Formats: sequence, structure tokens, C-alpha cells
Amino acid sequence: MLLRSSLTFVASIVCMFLDAQSGNEKFNLTEGPEYEGKKSIVVGIVGKTSNGVIIARYQKKDLFLELLDDKAAVSKSVSLADLKHERLNKNYVGAFILGEKLFLRFSAYDKKKKMAYGIIDEYDSKNLIFVSNANIESVNVEGMKRSYWYGSGIGRASSEISEMGFHISNKGNFVLDYSSTFVKDKTAFENIHMKIYDNSMQLLWEKEFEIPYSNDLFQIVSMIVDDRGNTHLLSKEFFDRSKSARRGNINFKYHVISFMNTGTKVKDNTLEVSGHFITDAAIGITTDEYLVSSGFYGSSGTYSIDGSFSIKIDINTQKVIFTNKKEFEKEFIQMGMSEREKKQSDKKQNKGRDLEMPDFDLDHLLLMPDGGWILLAEQFYITQRTLTSIGPNGTISTRTVTYYNYDDIIAVKMNSSGEIEWNAKVSKHQSSQGGTSMLSYAWTNCNNTIYLVYNSIPFSRDNIVYTSVIAPDGTITKETVMSDTSDELSLHPAYSARTKNCQLLLYSAMKNDYQFSYLNVKF
Repeated sequence: MLLRSSLTFVASIVCMFLDAQSGNEKFNLTEGPEYEGKKSIVVGIVGKTSNGVIIARYQKKDLFLELLDDKAAVSKSVSLADLKHERLNKNYVGAFILGEKLFLRFSAYDKKKKMAYGIIDEYDSKNLIFVSNANIESVNVEGMKRSYWYGSGIGRASSEISEMGFHISNKGNFVLDYSSTFVKDKTAFENIHMKIYDNSMQLLWEKEFEIPYSNDLFQIVSMIVDDRGNTHLLSKEFFDRSKSARRGNINFKYHVISFMNTGTKVKDNTLEVSGHFITDAAIGITTDEYLVSSGFYGSSGTYSIDGSFSIKIDINTQKVIFTNKKEFEKEFIQMGMSEREKKQSDKKQNKGRDLEMPDFDLDHLLLMPDGGWILLAEQFYITQRTLTSIGPNGTISTRTVTYYNYDDIIAVKMNSSGEIEWNAKVSKHQSSQGGTSMLSYAWTNCNNTIYLVYNSIPFSRDNIVYTSVIAPDGTITKETVMSDTSDELSLHPAYSARTKNCQLLLYSAMKNDYQFSYLNVKF
């Protein structure tokens, strides 16, 4: 969702300030030095090597590749502002680490020749300098519909080509690089171009495949590669061009299309939960190397959810091993409700209507060592308020204020048989009429325990940064990470990320200053 990944620094309706506290029995907080930097934005926390944590950061319009040491201080900073592919500007779109090797992904666009380029370069992970080009792909975009390369726009080419994506297998054996293109004709089919590399970025196989659905009714959700080199595409097929569920009518269904044996064998599986509408889904490869799809379902097309489901597929035979589903219990649905809301919910049930939870956006499918997985989802919605004022001369004016709301987080633990072991809910409410980078949450996991880090209610000047710790049995404890005094930096979960198991890199900023911190889990 665009709003959830926004990199804007539009001011929030409130200011929040932090003052770090130490001495927690569950984690250590290591705060790095504060840096001056107007309009500093972290565009990527790439990952951890033996040399430190690598990040990509914009300072105004200049891009920097930086290395953080174990004290959360910047030990190396290299400008990437003037990179060129031949005579073309190279636009940074992402980076990844394989072992100790660092790879950066760029795009470039030749407006005159109508050519777009996807570029992967290897960099030294210690000195952050260019080593060699790993791959260049060119696409003639003349006549194409729209333009995203690795999910990032190519500026003026933004109406001429389509999407591109990327994934690394669980054990790091394979790298998937894929793109999809289609012409302007809405009835035309979409083409997927897949490239599979080994962990040295040597090309193993590639394939172009025409998706048998018209492009205006087809949407790629995600694409992954397993540790055998097979790729799996999660997508939505819409029944009409509105691409929404209206008036209670179901308007889409999910597909998982698998490409096995170097793409020579293709299987299209429709995800179905009998009698229910799948509202949200994700796919992953379990530790015992099965393909799993899991998410939420409802009984109507309104996106409210009744429960969760799981579908497990044998990758070799492509046969569905099981489909499991379970409704959410009343106690879980009403968790965090006020007494008034509970009474309204009880009245609804007494009238014979099903209890439902509001719409939750499925954020993550976390694979667990026991062969199971955990779903993490957050309630996001937009509200508007119209304000009326009367001027000195009696004129009446109105304006509409839009609020972006990030509320409760739910976690659902499934075992390797797809059975729900527990549900957990973290109650919170966050709202802003401006930027959203201080809202939502960041996460890390450690020994089957999940740590969710987020700001407190942002309507108040007093802000506290919490972590809700979800234990292996689903019980939740709430700990304070930081609390405010005044004139301190504000946590931005949108620019914070897990660097490895048991560690989370936090990014805090306010006006012209910023800071990195490590939350290290004790175990």
C-alpha cells in the first residue's frame, strides 16, 4: 500500500519526543550519536555483514551508502549522487546482501531511445565501493502502459512500462529477479520475465511467460523463489475493472502460479476457502520446504474478517495437502473493546449476525523454526472531518481534514499442520493528518518471540515508545523502550527495520537532526 511505505516527511498533527531509558531485563538499547542532516530520509536498511549494518540514506537529493558500527554510529559514508550508466543517470531502487557480498540495484531510462535499464552492481561491503557489474537488463518500453522498475518509478518513463520485483530464497541459495510488461491495450495479456541466479549472482535460468488473464483484471501481489530454484507467484484476478468489493459482492480471487523445473512446468492454483471470501493472503516456503498460503477470510465482500486460513501445497506434486480455517473467537474479537463496544457487539450476535473483526492489512508471514508461521496484520483506515468557520464579514468557509489511522495489531500463530495455536492482539491507536512515518510499527523476532516497537497515542505531546513482546505461547507483555522529555528525536518505525534475528535498527529524527539506535534482545 502506498500510504504504508510513504517516504514523505510531511509534519504530523503532533510532535513526539523521546528520551531513552536503559536497564530492561528483556532487551538492551544502544543509542548512537546524533547527526545534523536537513531532510534526511532512510530509504533502505540493507542488512548486516561482519563489518556492520549497511543502510541507504537520502540527504535532500543526494544518496549515501553508509555503514553503521556496533555502537549505531556511522563509520563509513559514500556518496552515490553522480552515478551513471553510460551517459544516463542511475536511480537507486534497492540493495541486498548475499553472504558478505553487497549488491545494489539501479534503474536508468533513455528517453530518446525509449529504453529502460535494470542494473545490478556488486559493491565492497566494507569500503562501500564499486566492484563490478553483475547484470544489466534492457527493455524497449515504447508503447508500454506504465513504468516501475523493481517497484520504483523511472521518472519521466512513468507511463510506459510495468513492474519489477525481487526475492531471495530462505537459505540464500537462489535470487529471483522478475519483471512484468504489457501493452496499452487493456485486453492484452501480461508477460512475466523471470531470472534465477545462484548465490554468486550467476544466471541459472530465465523464462518469459504470458499470464492468461487480461492485464486490467490481473494484479501481482508477490513472487518468491524456493531453495530448489522454483518460483511462485501470488496474484489477484478481478471480476470487473473496479478492483474493489462493492455492495457486499466478492470481486476478486487469489491465484498461486508455480513455475517448476526451470520454468518448464507451470501450475495455476486458485486459493479457495469453502463458503468464504479470502480478504488477504500471503505466501511463503516453510522450513520443511512446502509452499504455504495463509491469511484471512470473511463471509461477504466488505473486507471485514471472520477468521484465518492456511493452505499447504506440495511443491513437487503441486497437490494441496490441506486447507484449514478457523473463526476468531468472541473473546479475541472483543479484546481491547470498550464496554460500550462490547455491548454493541453482543447485541449484534444476539440478533443472529456473525461477529466480525474490521479490515486488517496483512503485513508479514513470518516463518518459524518449527515449520509453522505467524501472521502479522494491522488495522489501517482513513477518516475525514469537515470543519466550518465563519469569517469577520460573515462568509462561511469549510475545509476537510483527512486522518490516517493505524490501530490494533494482530498476530496469528499456525503450526506446521496449519492449525491455529493462538491469536494475540496488541491494542493501540495512532492517527495523523500528515506524514505516516511515525505511525505503524517495526518488528524483530528472537527464539520464537516477536518484538513489536511503536509510538504511543500521537494526539498527546507526551510520547512513549513501547515494545509489545509476544511470547511463544501468545501471551503479551508491554515494555517501555523510550520516553520523552522535550526537544528530543522522534522514532520513525517506517524507516526502522530488523537487521538480523534478535536485533532491530531504530531510526529517530526531528527537524534537522537524526539518530540510529539498536534494540538488542537478550537471550
